[in-house]
Amino acid sequence: LQQAKEIPARMQKMGEELKARRVYGESGGVKVEMNGLTEVLAIDIAGALVGDKAGLENHVRVAVNLAAAQARQLHAEAMKQVTGGMS
Repeated sequence: LQQAKEIPARMQKMGEELKARRVYGESGGVKVEMNGLTEVLAIDIAGALVGDKAGLENHVRVAVNLAAAQARQLHAEAMKQVTGGMS
């Protein structure tokens, strides 16, 4: 019961920690920086891609999805720590 009472504070701390963590996705000259809450913080696009609209859109999509997958993994790991492995 005491552990259950501590969960809200742990969740808040986890959210703060995830917001501070960084993950990255990269695809064909497009780099995406995201925090552990899956917020996109920065996108860097190589100049050579600017003229290729379809390729650029595809690389942005791939890079965002790669970073988001890493952020979801961070979140899952943090949840295990918060809940002490409870299911």
